[in-house]
Amino acid sequence: MATKSARLHVAVIGLEFGAEFVPIYRDHLLVASVSIADPRKSVRDAIADDFGIDGVYESLDAVLGNPDIDAVHIVTGLPDRAKHVASTVPMAFSFDDIQRIVDARERAGTTYMMMETAVYTREYLFAEERRHCCNDHLKPRCGMRQLLSARTEFRVSGTVGLHRPLP
Repeated sequence: MATKSARLHVAVIGLEFGAEFVPIYRDHLLVASVSIADPRKSVRDAIADDFGIDGVYESLDAVLGNPDIDAVHIVTGLPDRAKHVASTVPMAFSFDDIQRIVDARERAGTTYMMMETAVYTREYLFAEERRHCCNDHLKPRCGMRQLLSARTEFRVSGTVGLHRPLP
């Protein structure tokens, strides 16, 4: 992996739904940079402009060929390469596909994570942004008090190497 520090270089692949993740990664404290990939030039250009992304790729293969990218968030098919991978639900549509993903991650020595993003819905992000925009003396007028959220981590015992922490 290219990164020696704790900050990752992440690529989001597939921008139809994947564009929702670009600002989440861009603003994350442990992410050094975000790249994007989509075969549609107009989509790539629009997302790159909207979020200030410099790393723009036409294909998954182009991203996987870049040794500076540590992890990919796939919102399309999963690669069989030496990258950490996160994908949205569902992980696969058959047990054979699940086994293929597990085997690929074991061969590559990387981590796979299936993500459910219900915590970061548009409504949550809107409320969070609005809460930060209101000055303390304006909070009663904008209707925002304390915004509460919870985060959990679920680890299933007995899985084969799926829950190893990132280096």
